[in-house]
Amino acid sequence: MGLGDSPGWTPDGRAVRMVRHDPGSPVDITHWPATIPAVEQLLREGLELPGGLTVLVGENGSGKSTMMEMLAEACGLNPKAARLRPSFSGPETASQAWART
Repeated sequence: MGLGDSPGWTPDGRAVRMVRHDPGSPVDITHWPATIPAVEQLLREGLELPGGLTVLVGENGSGKSTMMEMLAEACGLNPKAARLRPSFSGPETASQAWART
């Protein structure tokens, strides 16, 4: 059965609809990143991404960036690109930097 051939699968244009562990690829759940609660839950239950906007919210260190890196790598993208973001130095805020542009 190929991608998108699952029963009940209706194409809707979303690039990612669900993330789940491939049972054919063993994971050592005693080592990082599987020891991060968010990753452990994803490996156990999967993650369905409904249509519309999906927001990952959590405390620092809860696994949001790790989840994005795992998703990027699974899609064949650079997993470290998920951590790229503008940095600001000095006392100016992000809104002040935006106003300069």
